[in-house]
Amino acid sequence: LSADLSAVTTTALADATGLSFALTSGRFYSFQFWIRFSTAATTTGAQFAINAPANSYIVYRTETSLTAAAAGAPTFRTARAVNIGTASASVDAINGNLLAVVQGMIQPSANGTLIVRVGTEVAASGVTVRAGSCGVLYDFGT
Repeated sequence: LSADLSAVTTTALADATGLSFALTSGRFYSFQFWIRFSTAATTTGAQFAINAPANSYIVYRTETSLTAAAAGAPTFRTARAVNIGTASASVDAINGNLLAVVQGMIQPSANGTLIVRVGTEVAASGVTVRAGSCGVLYDFGT
């Protein structure tokens, strides 16, 4: 991303515009996203997930780092369906430079878009995806 996205202030997941890739049905892919983010308060955690087209196979793991209560211990979540996010309980710095990593594999059964989704743990307390967030997609064929 070349610029910060607008803060997400809802616990419902929202698309992180610009952190996406087009997928073709029947192909096998691996992906990884590095997401710089900040929150409006140290008591606000962030959640990240993946949305994608219908698929024969998907598994992904999210790692959200720097929870204040656990002295930097990350929050991990493995999902086998789209839009499964687990929020960290807090962060260690307000408006800090924090990192989330989302990585996984997918074999779509329809053409469509793979996109990162983001939400806040506390309604009305924003999570901002920051400039410099990026991703890679590897196409392993059929």
